[in-house]
Amino acid sequence: MRDLGCGTGDLLAALEPSLGVGVDLSTAMIDRARSKHPDLSFCTGDAEDDKFLATIEGPFDYIVLSDTVGLLDDIESALGGLHRLCTPETRLVIAYYSPVWEPLLWAATRFSMRMPQPPVNFISNTDFLNILDLSNFEAVRIEARQLIPRKAFGLGRLVNRYIAPLPIINKLCLRTYIVARSRRVQARGDASVSVIIPCRNERGNIETAIWRLPRFASRMEVVFVEGHSTDGTYQECLQNLCAGAWDIKVRRRAKGLRRRYWRCPDDPRCRFDGAAEGVAKILRGDNEGEGRIRQWDAPRLSDGAPSYASP
Repeated sequence: MRDLGCGTGDLLAALEPSLGVGVDLSTAMIDRARSKHPDLSFCTGDAEDDKFLATIEGPFDYIVLSDTVGLLDDIESALGGLHRLCTPETRLVIAYYSPVWEPLLWAATRFSMRMPQPPVNFISNTDFLNILDLSNFEAVRIEARQLIPRKAFGLGRLVNRYIAPLPIINKLCLRTYIVARSRRVQARGDASVSVIIPCRNERGNIETAIWRLPRFASRMEVVFVEGHSTDGTYQECLQNLCAGAWDIKVRRRAKGLRRRYWRCPDDPRCRFDGAAEGVAKILRGDNEGEGRIRQWDAPRLSDGAPSYASP
């Protein structure tokens, strides 16, 4: 794990990594971090300096930037230099202050209730997500936390855990947390995919759906989960078992699954547990709108544990 802008190293130590490396621009901060946490590694450097980043041996499972992005001169460039430290499984964990708290943070610093900080750029969520996209990173999770930054006799933890994440209230939280992954780092070439196609009353669209599938993995299978159609969709699925040299399977959904769940392919109850490959791709198949199975983009592949992707 690498913490860019580690300060005194308290956050890195609290995370208890098997291998922790902290980086900070301040030599005084690094000296203090080394004295407080001698079991961790710390070095002085500029996270925006490409030459310094080239000296770092990677990759890392996690790269943490806590309250650091607001101090960077060029956020897009700094994030772009982190790709070489990433694998397909690396997660970039970013925390930054909400612009709503700017006056309160200034007052806390002014009255010595907070460690003095250099000038910080407060960034809205929309702007930062755009910068993340330009840097070739993909956000996989976004949360707003910490409504009360102090313990407050135990009330702070309860409020931050149960009340702060609630809709509307979360817009008042102190910090936004984003977990992202690199889009530039390619997954291993032996990734495998199961394409799950729920279909009901789709006669005439089955063969088209097969021929439209792009081949984006070395091992791919197509599983039609037929919903007891009345127009002969199941028979058409059986007729296309050998179409296009694909590994095709046909299954029928359980009759006990109510229709309102069936109409939502992304619902976990619609996923097919018998898929043999590593990544399950749920392809929406309904007879509404244009009356055909919809086109879709290839999912993000990973060589890790089985996961699900939806269009």
